[in-house]
Amino acid sequence: MTGSGLAFVALDVETANADVGSICQIGLAVYESGRLVDEWSTLVDPEAHFDPRNIAIHGINEYTVTAAPTFRQCAPDLNRFLAGCVVVHHTAFDRHALRRACLAAEMPVPSCTWLDSASLKFPLIATG
Repeated sequence: MTGSGLAFVALDVETANADVGSICQIGLAVYESGRLVDEWSTLVDPEAHFDPRNIAIHGINEYTVTAAPTFRQCAPDLNRFLAGCVVVHHTAFDRHALRRACLAAEMPVPSCTWLDSASLKFPLIATG
């Protein structure tokens, strides 16, 4: 990423079942200097079963991903967004899911700096 100021990629994934590597959707947003500059989202065929509990959370099922690429097929696009960047995720779930999906696909995990937004401490701001 180029430009001055804070730059990061916000990442969110959904999974088909209790296996955190069963990614069925990936979404990300690219920010530079506090502004949204790019977005990318794709459904993913996890090549795995869908658990009713997960479907109830995100509404994605085996019919939704019928024509979707597999993780291996969309990984090059994902890597292009994440490589060398600060990647913000909420809790360790997204980071672990991406790592597990990469291992299952026998692909390298994108080289990036992970920042868990759930671990950030924000000062309280008094309003008048």
